[in-house]
Amino acid sequence: MFLFGQVEICDNGQDDDNDNLIDINDPDCICDIIELVSLIPNPSFEDMICCPSNRSQLNCADVWIQASEPTTDYMHKCGYSGWPDFPPPEPFPDGDGIMGFRDGRVRGGGNGAGNGNQNGTQEPFWKEYAGACLLSPLESGVKYRFQFDVGFVDFQKSPPINISFFGTSDCSNLPFGIGENDFG
Repeated sequence: MFLFGQVEICDNGQDDDNDNLIDINDPDCICDIIELVSLIPNPSFEDMICCPSNRSQLNCADVWIQASEPTTDYMHKCGYSGWPDFPPPEPFPDGDGIMGFRDGRVRGGGNGAGNGNQNGTQEPFWKEYAGACLLSPLESGVKYRFQFDVGFVDFQKSPPINISFFGTSDCSNLPFGIGENDFG
């Protein structure tokens, strides 16, 4: 039953004008759609300088920085999509591009991917980092939310992993550890 004179209040979770439509689902409510803004530029790796043709080409993803001597992989459906024996999980969470990295590796034993076998050389300090200069600085006392997806090429062989964020007040500090493969 519609009662004349009642107005939909657009933020209280109720059908104030009794037309079976609530808040933003009611055409009586005109509101600005708030678009989430990422402080990380090119967060879904869609903007490219080039289409990656092989591993270690993070430089093809616009504005991303290869932040360490060990090289991060950029995979995009236009070209390189990972090691044949270790393809990344699909579908990609947000578009056609993703970044791949290692937290340690085993060398030797065969497949060229560096995964090797149990007889290979352990390199626990082989850490691949990626960096980006934020669109604006983070401010003290403000809460921020980082949202990202993590997938593993081999659920059974992938070790537990800690994800860490590092910051710098000056983007000229990236990359770091140049010439030091074991800068972990």
